[in-house]
Amino acid sequence: MKKRILKITPVIALFMIFQNTLKSQDYIPFPENNATWTEQNAIYEGNPPQVWTSLYITETDTLLLDKAYKNIYEYYLNPNNFDTIRELYASIRQDTSEKKVFIIRHYFSENTERLLLDFNADVGDTLILDAYYWDIDPINTDSTFILDSISEIVLSNNQTHRVQYLSNHNESLPVSQTIIEGVGSIFNPFGPATDLVNKNHGKSEFCCPDQLLCLTVNGENIYTSNDESDCLELSVWTSAITAYQKATVYFYPNPIDDICHIQINDEYAQEKRLEIIDLWGRKVLYRKFYQNDFTIDLSKLESGTYFALIWCNNNPIINKIIITH
Repeated sequence: MKKRILKITPVIALFMIFQNTLKSQDYIPFPENNATWTEQNAIYEGNPPQVWTSLYITETDTLLLDKAYKNIYEYYLNPNNFDTIRELYASIRQDTSEKKVFIIRHYFSENTERLLLDFNADVGDTLILDAYYWDIDPINTDSTFILDSISEIVLSNNQTHRVQYLSNHNESLPVSQTIIEGVGSIFNPFGPATDLVNKNHGKSEFCCPDQLLCLTVNGENIYTSNDESDCLELSVWTSAITAYQKATVYFYPNPIDDICHIQINDEYAQEKRLEIIDLWGRKVLYRKFYQNDFTIDLSKLESGTYFALIWCNNNPIINKIIITH
């Protein structure tokens, strides 16, 4: 009997190498140091909807349940006095060998861990991601997902990350998930697709994270949903209280009708930037200037409260301004 010889063409060989490369691609875990996730949230009860932005920052290590965790702190603005509030949000534990992430959801006052991510799954698998349980459907089908497909995305750091597309079995309120390896869900990287717990609103209100705006690691924007300015301007909230205390910029009159006068201490003689941010984290005005005293027309902005940032030496000086027409 003659032995059959299998000939592998260059095209087939390259395909096999590519397939093996995908299978052997190193898993990319969550960043655990100097990482900030910026997320936009909303309450859809009432007219108009209430929208705000939170920052989630990895800060401290801790030992819980005899295992090592990284604490995640949430930063958000107090709507009454616009101070920056810092609270422990969650603790995460990573099993890089199993390509899984576990979470203890402090925002739900829990002390047991739940499965948040599983990148060891294949297309068609059923995943029980109980970190996404948010207590509306009594059958708990909002935690049961089908892995519909997997793709890849190259992020700003030139790393290739896998992307999972999941759908769940919740017939009353189906929720899909898109999860990026090393980033998390594009809706909320640390929990349910619908977050019924907010520091300023009760559980009866329907509170949904709209989207993950960006992930910044060591000052570099790794993932950006829309505009990189979302990552830069909103990150100053973490030092907003200190910035208020040492502010060297004056806006007058304040409240402002249409015309605003801005005065800056003489030590800042180089190019400066003025940015005005609304309470939803959107940049509504941008100007460059050199003088330390100037006047600006704000009549085109709607009445309301804003944050005015003067950038000097790449450091923001923050003032709260109120526009009344």
